[in-house]
This record gives sequence, structure tokens and C-alpha cells, in this order.
Amino acid sequence: MKPKINLIAVGILVLILSIFSTNINLFAQSEDEVTIEGIVTAVEWDEDDNVTAVGISVTITPEDTTEEEYTEIYWVADNEKGGELIKLIGETVSATGLVETDEDGYKTIYITEYEVIKEEEPEGQEPENNEPPEK
Repeated sequence: MKPKINLIAVGILVLILSIFSTNINLFAQSEDEVTIEGIVTAVEWDEDDNVTAVGISVTITPEDTTEEEYTEIYWVADNEKGGELIKLIGETVSATGLVETDEDGYKTIYITEYEVIKEEEPEGQEPENNEPPEK
């Protein structure tokens, strides 16, 4: 009987270790959470020209002054928070989430939180008011 119990215990241990090793990325993902800032842009449309996916266009300024600025698009995953950005096309946002890069170098962000960035008016200027004056 004892060898059977040992075999079952080893089998359970192997099962637990294999489950843990396949899910280890779930525990490490919180360390990969990043915050990006950029403009929400349409990246995919259906046959009726309705936007079906958005990305965040981020301007990258290299530290090396000999390199030029460039734009990198982070595709927004269609999770709860990411789906809300489809209504914010053209807005500048600060978005936090997990980023995955596929084998072709395309980045997808799984947004956990975001904030719309409002542009500040230059000092001493009033914000534009497009309403007619009251009479």
C-alpha cells in the first residue's frame, strides 16, 4: 500500500508544480505594469467604417540627441477599461496597464486605469469660450 500512496503523492506534487509553473506569469505581471501618455487613435474599422479598435499613439523622445522622435502605437485590449477609450478618440490620456509585445514587435496594453489629460491654458490666458455672450 505504501508505494501506491507515494506514487499518488508524487503525481499530486507534479500536478501542483505544473499548474504553478504555467501560471507564474500571472504573479509576475504586476511588475510589468506601466503608465503611458498619448493620443487615443482609431486603429481598426468594420465594413461600415465604424471604429472597432483603438490604440494610444505615444511620442518617444530618445535620450540620444542624435536620434529623432518617433511615434509608437499601443493597441488597446478590449477589456472593461480599454473598451471605454473608443469614446475618447482624439483625446490625450494617461493609461496604466500590462503591456504585451508580440513576435512582430506590436504592443498591446491591457488597461487597468486611465485619465483624460486636459491641456492647460498658457499663463495669463483665459480658456476659450465658444458660447455667445449673454444679453
